[in-house]
Amino acid sequence: MKRLARGVTPVALAATALAATAPGALFAQAVGGVAGRVAAAPSGAPLEGVRVTVVGTARAAVTDPRGEYRIAGLPAGAYEITATLIGREPARRAAAVRAGEVATVDFSLRDGSLLLSDVVVTATRGLEPAKNVAATVHVLPRAAIATSPARTTDDLLREMPGVELPRTSSAVSGPEEIVSIRGADEGRTLVLLDGVPLNDPWGEWIQWNRAPRFQLDRVEVLEGGGSSLYGNYAMGGVISLVSKPIVSRGYHLLAGGGSRSAADASLYGSTVLGRLGVSLGGDYGRGGGYTLLRPDQRGPVDRPSTVARGNVNARAEYALRGGSSVFASGGYFGDDRSLGTPLSEPNQRHIWSGMAGATLASVLTGTLELRGFGQDQHYESRASRVSADRASEALLVAQRIPSHDLGGSVRWSRAAGVLETVAVGGDFRHMVGRLDEDVYSGGVVSGTRTAGGTQEVGGAYLQAVLGPIDRLRIEASLRFDAWRSHGGSRVDATTDPATVTTYPDKSNSAFAPRIGVRYALSPSLTVRSSFYRAFRAPTLSEEYRTFFAGPNTFMGNPALTPEYLTGVDLGLDWQPVPEIELRATAFLNDYKDLDDFTFLAPGPTPGSAILQRQNVGAARSRGIEGEVAVRPVREVTLAASYNYDHARVTATDAPVNRVPLHRAAVRVMYDSPRIVTGSVLLRLEGENHALGGARLAPFTVFDADVRREVARGIDLFVSVENLFDRQYVVNVSGPLESIGLPRTVRGGVVVESF
Repeated sequence: MKRLARGVTPVALAATALAATAPGALFAQAVGGVAGRVAAAPSGAPLEGVRVTVVGTARAAVTDPRGEYRIAGLPAGAYEITATLIGREPARRAAAVRAGEVATVDFSLRDGSLLLSDVVVTATRGLEPAKNVAATVHVLPRAAIATSPARTTDDLLREMPGVELPRTSSAVSGPEEIVSIRGADEGRTLVLLDGVPLNDPWGEWIQWNRAPRFQLDRVEVLEGGGSSLYGNYAMGGVISLVSKPIVSRGYHLLAGGGSRSAADASLYGSTVLGRLGVSLGGDYGRGGGYTLLRPDQRGPVDRPSTVARGNVNARAEYALRGGSSVFASGGYFGDDRSLGTPLSEPNQRHIWSGMAGATLASVLTGTLELRGFGQDQHYESRASRVSADRASEALLVAQRIPSHDLGGSVRWSRAAGVLETVAVGGDFRHMVGRLDEDVYSGGVVSGTRTAGGTQEVGGAYLQAVLGPIDRLRIEASLRFDAWRSHGGSRVDATTDPATVTTYPDKSNSAFAPRIGVRYALSPSLTVRSSFYRAFRAPTLSEEYRTFFAGPNTFMGNPALTPEYLTGVDLGLDWQPVPEIELRATAFLNDYKDLDDFTFLAPGPTPGSAILQRQNVGAARSRGIEGEVAVRPVREVTLAASYNYDHARVTATDAPVNRVPLHRAAVRVMYDSPRIVTGSVLLRLEGENHALGGARLAPFTVFDADVRREVARGIDLFVSVENLFDRQYVVNVSGPLESIGLPRTVRGGVVVESF
């Protein structure tokens, strides 16, 4: 993907206005910077589009057509500067900056990985070249994000190996979205946005639209148990979403529209004034919904689903000496949905969030990273019962779920001889949630129910990365976590007198080790293996929420205990020539004490039942996955991935629901800025099963994205999802079948300088 020059449109006024509110003393101090040229090795030809970053800060720059870059606003001191570009080996250089001067730092980048060119943070919680880590990691770089046909972040991830998502896109489905890695099923994967958990404080759900797809810089995926570094929710792995960096006079503007009145707008601007870097971003989208139910099953109450979403976020970073910085950010997210019938509206979510922290170099000869975060969330939803002929609808319940969380993390790390890295750290999260439910009968409220409580989860870890010889790298980490659920209660005022239940407080703990080894058999062939143990604590929703679906009652269980995973993987990375690269991994995961619904007793009406979550589940997931990239000429890249996940319930050998047996993606990309930049994406999903166990047949769809530069820094684009309008089933509920996203065409303009 081409990189766009700076200065073709005015600097983002909103970001400048933010900076102007800071005290003048921030800008009066003498600062310096770094500048230089990045060239290809050994030819010396300039490289355009290289991301150059100051380690320990969010400051960055992108090289222009002459291969030149410049980063301003750095106080005097010693810095580490990195340069990365897909298809090139990342490089790291030291720089000594003097007040009022610009240090020259040039790079010469050799041919490198086509799949893992970027440095990553998620695998070790420290900055590492992705090709060096022993764990199984995947990176979706900024070029692939920019040319993806996907409209939302979850759809963007569908071409990544190992990531298992519901077939329904968050662009049209309900707001309670899930994700799985290696057969872990819902709620067992940690999702981070700029290092802060996106996992809901009440349940396990992921609000993907809080991470605007158009403002992401890259995505990192760590597969296999990640609890040894990240603790709770990381049982299946970690997905890390990274926003665009702060660059001087950087901006991004997207405006587009398309099928079924779809409309999207995205704005991001950043600038650097003295030591202070600021950014301001916004994202809005609506439309594009459709009637989810299969055409022959629809009735008078069925209508197209609707979604309207919006984000506003601001960030500020103040540079200290030698790669140290302090930073803060804040944001608002709103989401309003109708799920396809009149009484399913509204489904609304409003979230205010904030984060503050610091990266401090030279603390006890190491680097100290501090971060605190919090969010306040309000969620409203409705559930209804539709008649068998789909002609009428009756409201059952209206729910309000207020919740909030506060948390933080600390990490200290340094290099120590044969230890490439030694680190200690920990994190903590305090979560409060409550369910307020109005119960309807005959269209009026007949009673209320309330349930909720508080949970604290925290842990500490120790990590060591060793390189005893050049070919060998060993990564070891272990972590101890403890959590406490308390203040739990439930009030059911649908009975007379009201039923009041107070749950006892409880505590629990878990231990999670991991060890990974990577060995280079030759310069082009490397083998790697990891062994891990991971866990997940039950959520507040699982412990205290009782809900009703159809005639059945699903009860919470405050006595739930942690779930566990023990797993191992073995992989190889092979790049015989710069134009071809192959990565393959085999894995085996054993899950035990999974909480699952168990029959307790017949319900109060004929055919109904009372069920409760209990730690009775066990499952085994084994499989293979692979990635291959081929670049026959500089303008053309072919990338393909395949994932086979044989996930089965141990007791019955039944498939684990919502885990596809096969997944594959093939992307062909042509990148010639003077002609056209285009991608064609083939996505295939094999047999799957809905939550109730109903079989979902395999399907294949094609997506495409084409864009053309009409002026320096201005692109016109056309994106198509489900190019051939293939109808496929995404969910089965009783006799009813929901279908996937029909052909969706979008077009618009992108104005960008990054």
